[in-house]
Amino acid sequence: MNFPFIDRTAALRQLELLGYQKDDIIYLRAIPGNGYEGGSVNLSARYPDLPWQQLENLQRQGKGIYLVVNGGGHKDKDVQVGRAIFCEFDDRPLNEQITFWQDKGLPRPTFQIQTRKSIHSYWVFDKPMAIALWRKLQQDFLAFTGSDPTLKNPSRVMRLAGAWHVFQGVEPIQCDTITTSAVETKKNDPEVLQSLIQIAKSDTDEVGSLFQKGDNLSFNRQGLSLATSAGGCLSCQQTVRNYEEIQIPVPASVPLECCLAKESRRLLECGEGAGGRNSGGAKLSRDLIGTYNYLISIGQSVDGDPRQLLDDYANRCAPPINNKEVETIWHSATLSHPTPSCGSEGVDNCIKGWYWNEFIKKEKCPTASQNSSINTDRSQAPMTQKSSCTLHDRIGEIHFSFRF
Repeated sequence: MNFPFIDRTAALRQLELLGYQKDDIIYLRAIPGNGYEGGSVNLSARYPDLPWQQLENLQRQGKGIYLVVNGGGHKDKDVQVGRAIFCEFDDRPLNEQITFWQDKGLPRPTFQIQTRKSIHSYWVFDKPMAIALWRKLQQDFLAFTGSDPTLKNPSRVMRLAGAWHVFQGVEPIQCDTITTSAVETKKNDPEVLQSLIQIAKSDTDEVGSLFQKGDNLSFNRQGLSLATSAGGCLSCQQTVRNYEEIQIPVPASVPLECCLAKESRRLLECGEGAGGRNSGGAKLSRDLIGTYNYLISIGQSVDGDPRQLLDDYANRCAPPINNKEVETIWHSATLSHPTPSCGSEGVDNCIKGWYWNEFIKKEKCPTASQNSSINTDRSQAPMTQKSSCTLHDRIGEIHFSFRF
């Protein structure tokens, strides 16, 4: 056994298969293994120069090493594209997990990694996919395969190949790459992408036909657009003129933290000191769970994993809350069947305010710098421009900024 030395060849091979290239930023996370205490550690490095010694020292401390598969950052809001869809099972024999894709009529996985009790299977896209489309595809894919349903957020982490699965009281096990498709099929086989797109339950025919025609997909601040060769566009943005016309659910993924009560957002951003860490964590976890469940119940797409956000809070506390205590706090909050701290109406107002500021306001109200560019000759009188932002809109915006 070579614990805790990581198989660097296997780790770099995984990153290569996911499409990472020289100097791309790799986002890693060290998470305490079952039975070990301490908080999670976020790291980043440029491919292929990973901080190997630091990672191995973290493994000695009882931490498993994970990778943000899609890259882009440690938070959902930072991730712009999806590189692959992936899954794992916790309730099947390993041999069944290796070949399950055959029974589902799926193409061969780009690669698979064996951990202690599960196989992580990946299907890498020929080119990165807009995150809005990836989110729907990944969620439907998990439902279609009956695999772990929690692997659905953009910044989801999975185990790094070549690193060790640590579990207190038992021998560490190295995470090995066990199957790999030919490199040529990874980026050039259109069957992979088409088969996965067809799994989606929503907009399948429209989205699939656009891909079959070779049309372009783009994502901008106005929402997801599938642009056809004829110049048409399927946009997810609502056509609204003022704040009151915004309908819920909005056609964009709202960050979970934006829908929390003011006190919860403070806890999430700053953590808590000794003496108030656990009570603050209990309050935050109830709001996270209650708000997330409410958003899902109204069909609102949401960015953010409530359990991961609780971990973020725990790591910001001074001193950090250990993994065992965090799990106890989370379990207790789950059993309490919580509701949003600011109520359903408060969450609705948060959604509207976020959507207004992120999508509508920027279109209706040009920034000061944009307005100043209209007349750059200071010798002439400035042009007067009537803003399309109404008093009603401003009232809605102010209401959002002072919420709860």
